[in-house]
Amino acid sequence: NLESTKKIYTKYIDKIKFDDDMKEYNIEIDKNMTAAEVVNKEHFMFSLKTTNKGLEPLKYILDLKRHLKEDEKFIYQVIIEPLTSDWWQNYTQAYTKFKNGKMPKKFQLKLKDIFRIFGNVTLDGALELLYCLEEIIFGPDGVEKIDTTDDDVNLIRREKGLRRATLEKGSEKGFETSIRGIMYSRSESRRNFIMEQFSNCFGCIDLDNTLELRYIKNTKENLKRIENRELFWRPLNDMKMILSVSELQNLLQLPQITLQKELGMERLDFAEINIPKELQDGYIPIGNIYGGKGEAYWSRIKDLLCLSKAIVAVKGAGKSTYFEKYVYNAWKGGDCIIYFDYIENNKNAWEVAKHIPKEDVSILDLSKGFTFDYPELNIDTIPKDEEYERTIKRFASDYCMLIEKFINTINIGDAQPLTANMRNILISACSLTFLAGYTDMYSIYKVLTNYRFRYTVIEKVKEMNIYREDDFRFEIMKSLDEVKVSKNGKVNAVGTNEKADRVLDRFNALMRDSRTEEMLLGIDRNNVNFVDIFEQNKVVLVLMPEDYFTDYELKDIVMTYFLSRMKLAGQKRAALIPNREKRKVVHIMLDEIHQLDNSASLMIKNVAEDRKFRTTYVFTCQFLKQFGRLWEPLKGTGCNFMLLAGCEKENFNLLKEEIGNEFNIDDLIKMPVWHSLNIIRGREKTISTFITKLPALI
Repeated sequence: NLESTKKIYTKYIDKIKFDDDMKEYNIEIDKNMTAAEVVNKEHFMFSLKTTNKGLEPLKYILDLKRHLKEDEKFIYQVIIEPLTSDWWQNYTQAYTKFKNGKMPKKFQLKLKDIFRIFGNVTLDGALELLYCLEEIIFGPDGVEKIDTTDDDVNLIRREKGLRRATLEKGSEKGFETSIRGIMYSRSESRRNFIMEQFSNCFGCIDLDNTLELRYIKNTKENLKRIENRELFWRPLNDMKMILSVSELQNLLQLPQITLQKELGMERLDFAEINIPKELQDGYIPIGNIYGGKGEAYWSRIKDLLCLSKAIVAVKGAGKSTYFEKYVYNAWKGGDCIIYFDYIENNKNAWEVAKHIPKEDVSILDLSKGFTFDYPELNIDTIPKDEEYERTIKRFASDYCMLIEKFINTINIGDAQPLTANMRNILISACSLTFLAGYTDMYSIYKVLTNYRFRYTVIEKVKEMNIYREDDFRFEIMKSLDEVKVSKNGKVNAVGTNEKADRVLDRFNALMRDSRTEEMLLGIDRNNVNFVDIFEQNKVVLVLMPEDYFTDYELKDIVMTYFLSRMKLAGQKRAALIPNREKRKVVHIMLDEIHQLDNSASLMIKNVAEDRKFRTTYVFTCQFLKQFGRLWEPLKGTGCNFMLLAGCEKENFNLLKEEIGNEFNIDDLIKMPVWHSLNIIRGREKTISTFITKLPALI
């Protein structure tokens, strides 16, 4: 972008050094050449197209190579020279004339409103007479005839015909421009044919203005300017072809690799790409910049660091090694890391632990037993102030929501979907058991099956005076009683009826497996409060060895439970530390989460809030489609991607829009081993795409 280039270099223009050994590309002048310009058909006030996401007209111009014979040559020139601000005065004058119903021209023709009186035919005749007079004054090269079609007349009559690019052109920098084609061939007809094709290349940028071909006479002065790459002398701004920065950007593009390959152009290699300043400073390296100097980092700006990350790689590409480096550097930077390992026998987790001091590693081996519990919802931490009642109710609501989501994920065997009535029963049981001080899931099961325990829980909650006596929760729990009328007419609870059976189906499904039964019954081992852990500079390894967690359904149940606790811990920590910048960043490492259906579904909501809670999820997969339903939320919430060398080309296609024109599928295929193509989000929705070599071993 010329605008930004000028801003960057104007101050330091005297410090730019040019290569003394630069090779000059000579332009030959001989009898077998034809030169032509494409020039504005209308006054320079009218703009060409300024928004063009493709490589047009460049790809059409390069395609001319296909038409060239072996002994023919074509040169494409774009010569620009910045103008002083006085060209804006000409733009303003032309715009004012247009508003007043006068067609701006490249010369000041005093034509009033002839077309309104005589019509287009009479106007054409009047114009021809004036052109003859002007040709005597300015010479044949200085006259630009005006086409007075009905479209032009209509354009003059309504200002609404102007596009935004034309209306905004006067607010940009202006450049006098010459767009030339130089064709070499022994055949004049061949030269003219290629020139006509050259002219057709620019139709894609037509807007309020168009470009048309004008042959350059082979005079001595003209040929000298062509040879020296100089603009033709045009003393008045109204004679010049003036383009804005936005118009020029479509004419000064470089061919992407696809075009280079198609046209047989020699390619030097991956170009050095300047990465944003925020990616040059950090403590977790992405890798060494390929083709450049220095290293790229995940930004230390927390809003950017906490965006999700997906590392895409086939086996053996360096994914596990990069995970080790990532965890080590995150710990070294003072962050907290929660590493879930449910792959094989947790080899990767143990490799990570080798690099961290023992005192900073916490190991939760879930095969040793743990409880389905929520220590993060500790009501003992709630201050006994005027807000106590509201706060404890909110804690109870959080608990109910977590239990409901967890129970709904259990769909083993004959477990039936929960109806609205069943959900009400479950929520009532959760609320009352939580408020009574029982935070393990087995207590919910007992409330739903044991009428004596249910009575104890209800009485405890009633004594707290949190809910009214006729609260629906009490009524729902009472409706579960199996009652018997005694001889004296008194109604007594003697058991539990079948109203909660569908809810109990889920609990019974857990009870049928000795491992989940153990988790449900409340064995008090391996449970930590993640709210506390999140603020510690530690690495927590949550291990699920495959010889104990033998099937994916069991892993899915356990991971769903723990991921719900990740979000809960983030919420509770946010309440304790309102200032986001004062919270530690928590990196949650998830290797191949797509294997676990319910866990992946739960992540859909989690990833949308990771920045807010200063947590960042780091995923791995072998190809992006493995994310399934999680794919669109990941992409939509600004996930960063690292495509490691060797990964499937389909991954490139899925991220083609984000990658842009800098790289293509060939880059992914030809990328050296231990390298990655990175698509990293920055500030204001910017995206940086660059290649790095993976960081060195620890």
